[in-house]
Amino acid sequence: MLDYRLQIVLLSATLSFLIYIIDMVRNKRLELHYIIIWLFSAIALIVITILPGALHLISQLLHIQEPVNTLFMSLIFFLIMIIFSLTKILSKNFVRVSTLAQELGIVKLEIEQLKRQMK
Repeated sequence: MLDYRLQIVLLSATLSFLIYIIDMVRNKRLELHYIIIWLFSAIALIVITILPGALHLISQLLHIQEPVNTLFMSLIFFLIMIIFSLTKILSKNFVRVSTLAQELGIVKLEIEQLKRQMK
């Protein structure tokens, strides 16, 4: 079982983070589709924190001796998911920036050609 002090710390930290995420979406400082994985991670951590027996059961199923190790493994898993989603977004934006730079170069070339034709 998780220590009650650890449960309280985890629950308060996760609830604070969840409120912060919701506030950022509400104030339109973050797009909703970018933080869905953060919301899912926070909700999963709340469930694990509130139901430490579930964490113990998962530990037994995975043959992990200490439930805290299962908790750390879950956190690492969610962090990897978050890193992957951010990498995906970054790659998509890199392609968009490259395309915009190429289009800008073409527009500049066309403007220079029009200036030459006007002289």
